Amino acid sequence: MLELFKKFWFVTPEEAAKSADAIYTAVKPSQRRSTVSLWILAIAYGYTITGFIVGETLLTAESSVQYWVSMIIGYAVLALVGFIVAIPAYMTGCNTTIFMKYTYGQKGYIVPSIVMILLITLHIGFQTSTFGEVLFPMGSPQFILTCCAAGLLMILATIKGIKGLETVANIAIAFLILAVVICLFRGLMDVGGIFNFNNYIKGLDHSNAPSTTFLMNVVIGSWTLGACTNGQLTRFCKTKKSMFGFIFLAFFLVQIALAFVGSLSVIIMKSYIFVEYARKLNAIFGVFCTIAFLLALFTTILTNIYLIQIPIASIANGSIRAVGVVWGILIAILGAVGFSRFATPVLNFSGIILPPFMGPLILDYYLNKDKYFFKPEVLDKKLPKWNWWSFISAVIGLLVSQVWIPSFMPTAIWSILLSAIIYLILFEIIKMSGKKVGIGTISIDEELDAARIQPYHPEQLKDMNE
Repeated sequence: MLELFKKFWFVTPEEAAKSADAIYTAVKPSQRRSTVSLWILAIAYGYTITGFIVGETLLTAESSVQYWVSMIIGYAVLALVGFIVAIPAYMTGCNTTIFMKYTYGQKGYIVPSIVMILLITLHIGFQTSTFGEVLFPMGSPQFILTCCAAGLLMILATIKGIKGLETVANIAIAFLILAVVICLFRGLMDVGGIFNFNNYIKGLDHSNAPSTTFLMNVVIGSWTLGACTNGQLTRFCKTKKSMFGFIFLAFFLVQIALAFVGSLSVIIMKSYIFVEYARKLNAIFGVFCTIAFLLALFTTILTNIYLIQIPIASIANGSIRAVGVVWGILIAILGAVGFSRFATPVLNFSGIILPPFMGPLILDYYLNKDKYFFKPEVLDKKLPKWNWWSFISAVIGLLVSQVWIPSFMPTAIWSILLSAIIYLILFEIIKMSGKKVGIGTISIDEELDAARIQPYHPEQLKDMNE
């Protein structure tokens, strides 16, 4: 039995090197994916239920100006964070877990990885529960069976890694786009156009209207997790256009469309779940949108599982396939017990705990860029076990962001910025003392010098084909 488990779970370095998912290594030019395929995946990746929830929250704005400013600036900031994270992944071809090793140390990376794994698992749990709720009442036998069936389908998709994600996204894309576009235009027609939509917001009770900062924080916090971990996917981009397009679609355009549809659905049906509005319009269209909504949830869950497959596989020396099986079972259980009841505290907790770890992670590449362009499998052996300065920065950022937040600054962004600033200050102080931090302490020996890699450029694809 033990031998069977070992064969199922563990993966050899040779097998990992052949995988399209590049667990321990940088993505090779030949492993990069087509622009169209990745943009389709970006739409599926950004098609989150939290976008609709944001649309409901934004309707509490005291004016239409506050509604649109909070939405557009909030998602613009989210996209900016996504760009900053995506650039190192694109240039090096490395996944987020490798960057965590570089920033927090050979052993230290396990701490932020576990935080990320836990939070994303909780996200997946309430998303799977919502999957069942779309069709049946929570707690009913049919609801439980639906969640279990969803877990089984996810296992079948996630064992294929990035290829499985692309396949599901290609199947779902027509449903996803058509459902939102039709609901968007029909919803605008039903409320009387954009002018009447703005007047509707103006006519609401504003006695308890939140601040613009609060609304922006909701917008940014809704998908900070995705923006901070998008390197797992953008490392596959072949060109800068592909990378920027991915970020623009996933964190700006799609999010604005979903939030607006969510708002329209709340106005018309008193629910952000646009499927109920679609069912009101037409029975056949209702079925179509139900399929689209389920596919949206399914693709969101799959991409979230993929975000944690690599850190789990790295920590536990497992295969993408094995992690997909285990987590498929786990999220089926979380969904079946009705974990969507805990969606709000999970979202709030995620916005507090994870962002401080992202500050040093994002900044370290720009501070130690010259050390990032070596083969990760060689560099890994030379990394310090722990980079305590990055941990100190993250902890201080976490604590300070909970007791003092500038009135104009969203919480998640403030904690990222704060931990990054602290890390930069510590980095410069240590540098002035003649010492170095983290990956910067590594000396270039013959073995490492032979393992140099060039910053990625699309010309490498042409060289490969010649």
